[in-house]
Amino acid sequence: MKDKKVVTILLVTALLGILALLFDSQISVFFASLRGAFLNYIFIGFTTEFQTFLILFFLTALFLWQERKQRWILPLWFTAAASVVVAYVLKILVAR
Repeated sequence: MKDKKVVTILLVTALLGILALLFDSQISVFFASLRGAFLNYIFIGFTTEFQTFLILFFLTALFLWQERKQRWILPLWFTAAASVVVAYVLKILVAR
């Protein structure tokens, strides 16, 4: 039963990926038409909230250090670095 779910998820993901490639320009035009002052404020808010995320990230590392759970700090840093690298590579590949 679990294998069927995995296969279904993979097939749906592949189908959506193919559709996205076929309708790439139409999708881009649609999202460009949504631009406006309201959405600009929302995404500027996301950018400023990233600073809060960084502060919480460092506070979490400090808390782990203080609680003598140093073995979790390296995976925390590695996961954060990997997510930044993956996001950067995806931005390059998508070129938007």
